[in-house]
Amino acid sequence: MWALREVPNETTGVSHWLVVYERILRGPLALLKENWTGVRNMPLSLGQTTVEYLNDLRQNLEIASSYATEHGNRVQQRYISCYNSRAREKSFAVAEQLLIFIPDSTSCKVFSRWLSPTNVIEQKSPHSYIEKHDGVSRHLHADKLRKYHVVVQEISARPLQGHTEVDEAKAEHCAIIYDEDKDFGEVEVIVTSPAVSKLLPSQKIDTGKLKHLSTQQKEELLYVLDNYTECFSDKRGLCTMVTHEISVTSDFKPKRLRAYHVPDSLKPEAEKNIYRKC
Repeated sequence: MWALREVPNETTGVSHWLVVYERILRGPLALLKENWTGVRNMPLSLGQTTVEYLNDLRQNLEIASSYATEHGNRVQQRYISCYNSRAREKSFAVAEQLLIFIPDSTSCKVFSRWLSPTNVIEQKSPHSYIEKHDGVSRHLHADKLRKYHVVVQEISARPLQGHTEVDEAKAEHCAIIYDEDKDFGEVEVIVTSPAVSKLLPSQKIDTGKLKHLSTQQKEELLYVLDNYTECFSDKRGLCTMVTHEISVTSDFKPKRLRAYHVPDSLKPEAEKNIYRKC
C-alpha cells in the first residue's frame, strides 16, 4: 500500500500523492529506482537484519494492541455505566398481565404503540417471553413488554373466620395498604382523632387588604396560604438558625452616607412607617 501511493494513474499520468500534495513522494519504488540507476548507493546493511526488524515490529504491534485494548475497554466501560445508569432488570411471571409494544398497522407502517393487556404464556429465555393477544402468539423481548397496573377505585376487606361481630363490622370499613402498594395511586390519610377547630389563613386575613389584587390573584394567594399553613404564622418570630456576618479589616472605618432619595408621592407613607417603628 505504501508503494502504491507513487504508482502513476492511467488517466492523469501522475500518482495520487502528487495530485493531492503537489510534490513527488519518495517511497520504496523511488529508492529502488535510484539504487538501480546509480543515483544513490544504498548501504549493504541498515543496522539490523530482516529477522530483527520483523521481531521489533511484532513487539511494537503487540504493545500498541495491548494499549488500544486497555484504553478501549476503559472507555467502553464508562459508556456502559452512563448508558445503563437507570437500567433495571425486567422479569415477568407466567399468566401476568402486560402491555406490549408492537407496530400499529392501522395508523402508519412505522408507528408503534402500547396495546391492551395481554398474558404471558411461556418464558423462552431470561429476557424474552411468549405472549398471546387476540389469539395470536408472539415471541417478544422484555424491552417491548411493560407491567400492566390495574386502576382500583375502591377497596374492601373481608373479615377472617373466628372473629366476632364487632370485628367483622370494623373490618367492613377498613383495609390495610402498605407503602410499597402502588396500585391504588395516592391514598389520602383520614385523621381519626377529633380535630381541633382551627381557622384557616384565608378566614383570618382581612379582605380589605386584598383590594389591590384581582379576583384570580386573590384565589391563588388564599389557596397557597391554606395548603401550606405550616409555613405561615400570624405571630412574628425571630429566626436564629442563620447568622449573617460581614468580615472587615482592622482599619475599616464606616462612611457617612446620605439618605436615599424618596419620591414625593411616597414620602407620607414612608414617614408614617418610620414613625410607627420608632
